[in-house]
Amino acid sequence: TDLTTSLRYLVEARKTILVLKGGQSFPGDLERVGKHEQNATIDIWWLCHDGGLLLLLPFLLSRNATWRGTKLRLFAGITSPIVNDLDRFKEAIEQHLKKARIEAEVQVVDL
Repeated sequence: TDLTTSLRYLVEARKTILVLKGGQSFPGDLERVGKHEQNATIDIWWLCHDGGLLLLLPFLLSRNATWRGTKLRLFAGITSPIVNDLDRFKEAIEQHLKKARIEAEVQVVDL
């Protein structure tokens, strides 16, 4: 698909992207995303280490009144054959998030 092709290009170029999915437009100041949708999430596809900015933006969004109540899900993409212990990789990411005081469900995805 076009999205997959775009994501692969961004990984190779070591760039990040923020995508809004599931809505016609970005929620306004008076809308409450997490309040009305019981399972509202902010999904983060972390495909390259960008110094943490891509982790910080969704965390800050989740603290805003519009997004309060949403849960963060972090999908950590592995693009290198060097990583062979997925559980250890996941634990390292969870420790990184804990140090940064970011609550998120972590899933490792082998790309």
